[in-house]
Amino acid sequence: MSTLSFTLNEHRLLRSAKTPRPGVRLLELDASILDDIYNGSVVIKGEPSAEAVLCTAQSTYAVKIVETTNSLLLVPPAQTSDITSSNPGPDTENDADTENTSGNVSPAPAFQTQAMKSGAALNSIAACPATASHLELVQIAPRLQRLDTLLQASMYGEEDVDPEDGAAVMSGKVTYSFQEMLSQVQASPAELQQALTDRHAVELDGAWRTVDKSYMESLLETALFLAIQQGWSYTALSQQDLIEGLQANGHDARLVHHFLSVYAEQQGKGIWNLKEPMVCKVFAESLLQSKPKWQQEEFMDAWLNSVPQGMTPDLSMLRGMAVQEDMGTQKLVKLFNVQQLPAEPATRFKAVFQERAQWSWRDLQPYVEDLQGPGRSAEALLLKYARRVQQDPGSPVMYTAR
Repeated sequence: MSTLSFTLNEHRLLRSAKTPRPGVRLLELDASILDDIYNGSVVIKGEPSAEAVLCTAQSTYAVKIVETTNSLLLVPPAQTSDITSSNPGPDTENDADTENTSGNVSPAPAFQTQAMKSGAALNSIAACPATASHLELVQIAPRLQRLDTLLQASMYGEEDVDPEDGAAVMSGKVTYSFQEMLSQVQASPAELQQALTDRHAVELDGAWRTVDKSYMESLLETALFLAIQQGWSYTALSQQDLIEGLQANGHDARLVHHFLSVYAEQQGKGIWNLKEPMVCKVFAESLLQSKPKWQQEEFMDAWLNSVPQGMTPDLSMLRGMAVQEDMGTQKLVKLFNVQQLPAEPATRFKAVFQERAQWSWRDLQPYVEDLQGPGRSAEALLLKYARRVQQDPGSPVMYTAR
């Protein structure tokens, strides 16, 4: 940004510069975003009824209006024609007369005369009319509600599978490519790609889609059945064998690859290891959906009997899916899934405190950590939506509704 510097007893004339065309606003930004603008990698997105955001290749920014009580004069970069000689000659004086005639120079005559008499440098400054506000950028978390709407409407399920060969078929659903999603979702390309990964979306025929949970679980059940039938180890599944086995059971090979990327970790070329916590969590959710509240001991027995042999379930695997409660001498396990909670912070905290009046940070964290992002730290969220309670210095800190 250009700045004006003055020395003691220096005199400068202020003249009116050409006014910017109507609608032009000042935007304050840092050098990295300016580089993105020069590179053409910046877009502004927003529906007519929504607040606009500015997106670079990596980040999303809210565009805020900053009001100021001090008027700002817009001074363009100095040009040779804007600076007069410290010893103005006849030509300069004629120029000044010409500018006075056109109404572009606005110094007071007395000031001009005094400056010339003192011999000070007479540098003319061109300034646009004053402005009392400008725009600034504040980095925010991407707004992904539109993405969830698009993915929900185009979800891949049993109706998208050809019953004869298991290939994906056109079911009449409207699907979207990455670029089509990017044009509608208020997120940067990097943030959109991460959001698709977090939602376990898969690209099929050029369109990004999530896969129905029941269909993914059917792939898991079939894979586990084949592993038992063929004597395969859960920690060393052959990708090729699994693809052939699942294709024979009517599943698309691309969905088998996707299943492996979600439920397994690659151990080597073509070899995959099932993620034990994720597999156990699937069976736990099935039990909790059939019966939302269990006595802890009863639940652990049922869970252990349902998971594949050799896998050991643990209550820590239920993080973000279920809460543990003490009722007298009994310990309970209760379904409370973060994936079923609202995405907006105010309504999320309301739902959380309706479930339980007081939370320790350890229990609360799984239900609010996905809300964190630029400008949304855990501390800021708690300060805004919760109240910190501590009975005495030795008691644990708890959080209640504000």
